[in-house]
Amino acid sequence: MIKEKNFSFKRVRRLLLMTAGTIIFTILLAFRFQFWMDIAIALTLLQLMFFPVFLAFLESERIGGRLNGNQADSYRILCPSFLCVLLLYFIFTFFPAYLAPVLIPAVWITAVSNPAVGAVVSVYLNLFLCMMSECSYYELAYYILISLVGVLAASWLEKKKNRVSLSFILFATSLVFPELFYYLATFQRNPTLMKGGAVCGAAAVLFSMMFFQKINGQAKAEDEHNLKEIIEPAYPLAKELKAYSQVDYLHAQNVSKTAYQCALLIQADADVAAAAGFYYRLGKIEGEPFVANGVARAQANCLPESVVQILAEYNGEERLPSTKESAIVHMVDAVIAKFELLDKDTLSSAWNHNIVIYQTLDEKSSSGIYDESGLSMNQYLKIREYLVKGVTLL
Repeated sequence: MIKEKNFSFKRVRRLLLMTAGTIIFTILLAFRFQFWMDIAIALTLLQLMFFPVFLAFLESERIGGRLNGNQADSYRILCPSFLCVLLLYFIFTFFPAYLAPVLIPAVWITAVSNPAVGAVVSVYLNLFLCMMSECSYYELAYYILISLVGVLAASWLEKKKNRVSLSFILFATSLVFPELFYYLATFQRNPTLMKGGAVCGAAAVLFSMMFFQKINGQAKAEDEHNLKEIIEPAYPLAKELKAYSQVDYLHAQNVSKTAYQCALLIQADADVAAAAGFYYRLGKIEGEPFVANGVARAQANCLPESVVQILAEYNGEERLPSTKESAIVHMVDAVIAKFELLDKDTLSSAWNHNIVIYQTLDEKSSSGIYDESGLSMNQYLKIREYLVKGVTLL
C-alpha cells in the first residue's frame, strides 16, 4: 500500500459538500419544528463540532483501505448517497412515531461504505432526529436498534445464500419491534404500529433485495469504472497530459493500447495495465523526481491504487515491478521508447525491427527487473513474441 502524501481536491470537495448538506439539513429541521434562531444556531454549531470528527474517521477508514477495500475511493458514490439519506431523514420527520423506515438508510450507507461507517451515520442521524423532534427515549432506542439490524444485515447481504433468511429478519424486526417498544413506553398495545411496521418491513426488504446489489456493486466497481474513465480523452488529467506534450500524450496512448493487449494475452488485468501504461510517465509534468511527483499527482487525482502502485515502480528506479501488470507496462514502455529514438529507415527492415525488441527486452529481463513481478518465463516469451509479430509499435 502506497503511503498517501497529497490531499485530493476531489475528495475535499465532496467532504465539504457533505458538510454543507448536513448544515442545510439542520436548518431545514429548525424551520420544520419552528425553533427560535438561537436554537437553530446552537444546533448548527453542534453539527460543525461533530462533523469534522466524523470526516476524520471517514478518512481514516479510507486510508486504511477499509472503505470497500479501496484506499483511492473518491467518495463519488458515498457523497450523493449521504445527501440522499439526509433527505430521507427530513422526510422521516413527517412519519408517525416508531414508523420511520430507518432500516433503508442504514442498509444504503453500509452498502456504499462499510459497517463501521454505516453504524456511525445511522446512530448519529437517529440521535439528531429524535433530539429535534423531542421523541421519547424508547422511540430513540428503537430507531438505533433497528438501524443496527440494518447495518448488520447489509454486511451479510453480499452472499446470495443469506438473502432469504435476512429478508425474514428485516421484515420480522420491522413488524414486531415498534409494537414492543411502544408497549415498553406506555404499557399499552397499538395494533396500528404492527400494520405500519409491516409496510416498513416490506419496503426495507424490497429495497435490500432490489437496490442493495446495484448500490454495493457501484461502490465496489468504482476502481473498475475509474480505470476506463481516466484514459478517456475528455478526462481532465488526460487533457492536462496532452496540453503538456503532444509527443508524450501519443506515447501514453500507444503504451496504453499495447499494454492492454499484452495483458489480455496472459490473462492479467488489462484495464489496470492500460490505465497505468497511459500515466506511466505522469511525473514528467511536474519534473524531477519523476517517480515521487508521478505518485503525488496520481493520488491527488484519486487514481486507483493499483495504478498508483505501478507508477511508484516506474522504470524500476525505486521499486522493482511487483505485479504482472507492472512488468507488462515496463516492457511495453521500454520497447516503444526505443522505437521512438530510432529513425524509420533503421526500423524499415523486419530483421532490425525484431532485433531491437529482442535486445531491449532481453537486457531488461537479464537484469532481474521482473523477478518480483510473478511473470513466468512462458508469459514473458508470449509478450515478447506478440510485440515482435502482433502489433505495430509506432
